[in-house]
Amino acid sequence: MNAQPFAIGPLFICSGVLGEPALPRGLTLCGVSRVGRDLRARRFSGSRPYCESPVNTPASRSGAILVFMLVAVALVVGVALMAGSAALSRSRLAADAIARAQLRAEAFSAAAMAAWAIDADTNGADHLLEPWAQGFRHGAAVATVSDERARLRFPAGADRALGFLLAKASNAREEDAMGQARLLDAWWRETLVLRTNAVLRAEEELLLAPGADPAAVAAALPSLTVLGDGRININTVSHDVFVALALGAGAEIGTAETLFNRVLRSRRRGEWFASLGMTEAHKLLMGEGDALSAKEIAALQAILPRLGVESGFFRITATAQRAGVRRTVQCVYERGAGRIHRWMEW
Repeated sequence: MNAQPFAIGPLFICSGVLGEPALPRGLTLCGVSRVGRDLRARRFSGSRPYCESPVNTPASRSGAILVFMLVAVALVVGVALMAGSAALSRSRLAADAIARAQLRAEAFSAAAMAAWAIDADTNGADHLLEPWAQGFRHGAAVATVSDERARLRFPAGADRALGFLLAKASNAREEDAMGQARLLDAWWRETLVLRTNAVLRAEEELLLAPGADPAAVAAALPSLTVLGDGRININTVSHDVFVALALGAGAEIGTAETLFNRVLRSRRRGEWFASLGMTEAHKLLMGEGDALSAKEIAALQAILPRLGVESGFFRITATAQRAGVRRTVQCVYERGAGRIHRWMEW
């Protein structure tokens, strides 16, 4: 039987656009004629075809509106979260600034307490058993005080003294350290001649010397100062500075070491120098049945003019810390004059 193909699908349904459906002969399908009539009516009446685009259906329009609303809500929520995050960041920054200001104030107070204690000490001798050497606490701040005259003053007056400190601090060879010491001394003499830097305000200025080894100089800075008259307090001096001073005066290193061990022994006995002289030195440095050798006496006589028992300059370092936030202030305070020679904060 020669039958026409029977198409079910868009071509059949959209016959209002593409033409009448072709039905097989002898085939009766309920409703087909009614659908055809409806399609023809729509076509001739100018109405929309029976087939409608899925995008234009009411359900599709409702879904699109819903998606748009969800996107809009998401954008609004995102903007709100960003604004809240920015506000929280500003709040944290403000809280951090307030915390730092409070810690700075507490560090200032601890440093002021240390300065008052230093001014109150007028007994004529400064040693490590006095209250100022024990430190101070105020709130979250702790202040420590060190004697500025426990350091070797630059220029030291002898390359050997500075060279020993540079070698000791940086583990450099003695020849290299002596070369650095001569370089620093020559730089300073040149600046005096050229009047480019008449006064050193801080020992860190030595780092500016052309040709100097920054690492070696930085390592030696805790043992150096540019303040004072060059005298060193025998009651507070460290091992390295004492030995450097003795070497600069022409003593042998073994003799210098022995003399400092005697000073350290008298400190451990709770003794300190109230005045300086050979009689006082003999009394404090000699043990029972232990006399000073001729070399020790000669070295002591050579360095006595460079020694003292009192200091006028003190380095105060106050650090306040709380909840991971830290503020530090540091200054060199001159007793009596109430003058601050340097001030640093970090």
